[in-house]
Amino acid sequence: MVDEILSFSQESLDPSDVMLLDGYYEIYAWIGTGATEKEVTMSIETAKEYISLLPDDRIKNIPLHVIRQGEEPIIFKGFFREWKTHANLAEEIDAMRQARKEYIEAQRFEPASPLQAEFFNGNVVFIYIPLPLDTSV
Repeated sequence: MVDEILSFSQESLDPSDVMLLDGYYEIYAWIGTGATEKEVTMSIETAKEYISLLPDDRIKNIPLHVIRQGEEPIIFKGFFREWKTHANLAEEIDAMRQARKEYIEAQRFEPASPLQAEFFNGNVVFIYIPLPLDTSV
């Protein structure tokens, strides 16, 4: 069964399941540590079907990234308003800033204001929020 979660957070990621995230330019399949092989296989097939049913104004060769719980890349974490981690916070902030900068440059996205959201099919896909320069705050 597939349920859409519009207002998602890190807590929405169920460790006993596989979750799909539409990043508009990329699709992510997040695999919880308790997900069964059958769930993983079915979710990958669901993601491929989802991509094939995207509206015509979306590209059809969107990459599908499969990531495991605990191995989330910075760009994936950036889709969440807050990501709790045990890593060095200053390094995490620097890495997120760099990933955000590269993403914006790759998409040629120029934010009109410090806080701007892009809406696609009614869903917020990307929010640009400047991080403070001083990490000691």
